[in-house]
Amino acid sequence: MCDFCVSGKIETYEQLVSGSAEKKEVFKLFDRHIIHFDNVDLCVIDDIKNPTIRDVITKLYPEGWKDIFNDNLYELKTICDYISSEAKETQIFPHFEDVFKVFDMCSPEDIKVIIIGQDPYPRLGKLGLPLGTGLSFSVRVGENIPRSLSNIYNELDRSIDSFVKPKHGNLENWVNQGVFLLNKSLTVENGKVNSHKRVWNNFTSNIIKYLSAFDEDIIYVLWGKDAQEMNKTYTKGVIF
Repeated sequence: MCDFCVSGKIETYEQLVSGSAEKKEVFKLFDRHIIHFDNVDLCVIDDIKNPTIRDVITKLYPEGWKDIFNDNLYELKTICDYISSEAKETQIFPHFEDVFKVFDMCSPEDIKVIIIGQDPYPRLGKLGLPLGTGLSFSVRVGENIPRSLSNIYNELDRSIDSFVKPKHGNLENWVNQGVFLLNKSLTVENGKVNSHKRVWNNFTSNIIKYLSAFDEDIIYVLWGKDAQEMNKTYTKGVIF
């Protein structure tokens, strides 16, 4: 059962973080937003006595994403339930604290371009860490540049005279400039491409629908067959 509820009732934050080892492991899916309180004004939770998990998710959201995360609590519960089951049998990538990294780094009002990929790299890198970092196509400095990212660099080099190919695959600077690097699936099983497509499809589609309504001037870059499926109904901006 998902950490959102046990025996049919919503659990409190205190019950969750003091619970069994299994519950704590699943709870790490929302680690950045609940335990570490990164990028959050703590006073929003100080006024709530004995907050429930719903309180925590709706108030410790990535900055600027309150409305869309609020509207998708059911989807987040479904995702949590699925991943908690899968994590008992296999490795899930990226690290749970990186699942919502692109949301942590970039608020809706800062987005100029959205690049949509398929899913995180489904393997460990040479550094012994998950190759995926929570940003589509990006890898840590020190990792070999994956073929998909190398192809992107080659195309940019061919199309833009001033482009200089980086010697690493860390794309955090792109995000800092308003490029929202979103995968259609935010997690993946070790060695199984597209293994979490079904569980994330509604959530990420709702994100694109929300952003399309939020700003019609956003430019969309859809790379890969699965990413291009989002072109059918959701995006209003310029599409490549």
